[in-house]
Amino acid sequence: MRQYPLWVGILLACSALSARTVSAADLKILPGDIMLTGPHASQRLLIAAEEGGAVTGDQTAQATFISANPAVAVVDAGILRPVGDGETTITATVDGKQATAKVKVVR
Repeated sequence: MRQYPLWVGILLACSALSARTVSAADLKILPGDIMLTGPHASQRLLIAAEEGGAVTGDQTAQATFISANPAVAVVDAGILRPVGDGETTITATVDGKQATAKVKVVR
């Protein structure tokens, strides 16, 4: 039987939920710590709304993304891509709430 990373299960659980606006919920970027190796590496980001420790919705489509250092990595349509070696932080914003993820790139 094939095993998948935990975040894949969370993604599937979130996609089964209807999209809701983030009000009292917290946001989380999944995965939270990312390593991109090679010039063609990429990582799809999931923005999960959490309330009381439980995932309550997938907010990826509503999120805007900003890289603290676009010379290292950028996000386009929810896909993280490497630009150059280094480290940066990606910030996702939905309805004024923010979540961050650390990124390390080795091209």
